[in-house]
This record gives sequence, structure tokens and C-alpha cells, in this order.
Amino acid sequence: MIVVQTSFQKADLLTYEVTHDGDTVTVSAKQLPGLRNLSKVNRPAANITITAPGDTFVDIATGRGDIAIEGMRASGKLVTSGGSISLDDAKGAFEGDSADGDINIFNMAGRVSFEAMNGTVSAKQSKGAFELATSDGHIYLQGELTPGGRNGFLTSNGNVVAEIAGSQVFEF
Repeated sequence: MIVVQTSFQKADLLTYEVTHDGDTVTVSAKQLPGLRNLSKVNRPAANITITAPGDTFVDIATGRGDIAIEGMRASGKLVTSGGSISLDDAKGAFEGDSADGDINIFNMAGRVSFEAMNGTVSAKQSKGAFELATSDGHIYLQGELTPGGRNGFLTSNGNVVAEIAGSQVFEF
């Protein structure tokens, strides 16, 4: 069973959609077009909690909101502007983008491809293939790279710090 719980602030200023197709849940909450320069007090917000079986594919997009995923065993796409992404205790293939927010991956096994604009990307205690990028921030990796996996780390204004476990040969 999949349960979506949502609480809103200024709900009349949002579009909100939840679709369910098989094992795929798509949740989208966006500010109405044409609403710009709202003060923080007047901005709409949606706080969304999804409880789903671990093998559910998730596709989540938010505007000015954080995304936190825990215990998933499938894959998903996570996109936010003005928020952070947290992926904890997950297995599978995950991808996503964050504008003006950090991306934190912890205890992940699988393939990840994430990009942050104006944020730090961090993957700790993880194993897999990692494609991590940021336009203005640091990249931290602590974990093990899957042999033969595609790995890439790119920052245009920051450092890349990698603590790689295992005995592998690397070419930089």
C-alpha cells in the first residue's frame, strides 16, 4: 500500500498532483505561474510524506522544498529547486537535481547520478557507481566504487574529496 500525506501552506497558490501507475508514484507540488517575488511569509508550501513499499519507483519534483528518501530498494528521480535532497539506506538506481540545496547520500548501494547548483554533494558509507556534479560547491565521497562502473566527479567552484575503500585501480 502507498500512502501520501500532505499538509499545505497557502494551498490556493499551488498546483498539486499525485499519480499512481503500478509500482510508480509521481508527486508534484508547484507554485502557480505568475507568482513571483513573494515574501517568505506569503510563499506557498507543501510538506509531503510518502510511505511506500521499498521496491516502489519514485519520481518526486518540488519547488522550494526538501526531498528525503529512506529505505527504498528500487530506483527513482528526485528534483527540487530551492531545497535539499537526502537519500538514506537505499539500494537501486537514483538520479536527480537540486538548485540551491545540498545533496546528501548515506548508506547507498547502487548507481547514483546527482547534480547540485549552488550546493554540496556528499555520498558517505556508500557503494556503487557515482556521477556527482555541482556548479558551486564541494563533492565528498566516502565509500567503494563498483568495479567497471561509470564514475565521475565535477565541480566548477569547489573541491572533490574522495575516500575510496577497497583495492581498485583508478585513472584520473
